[in-house]
Amino acid sequence: MSEEFLKSDQELSQKLFWIIFLKTLSDPLFLATILLNQSKNR
Repeated sequence: MSEEFLKSDQELSQKLFWIIFLKTLSDPLFLATILLNQSKNR
């Protein structure tokens, strides 16, 4: 059961990655905001 969960979790993060990737392509400002937040957190 836990292996199955891990597998679906991986698929979910891949989907999330693609959603964010496509969103950044259509919205460069969104990407800039993320980069700014990342540099602030460091």
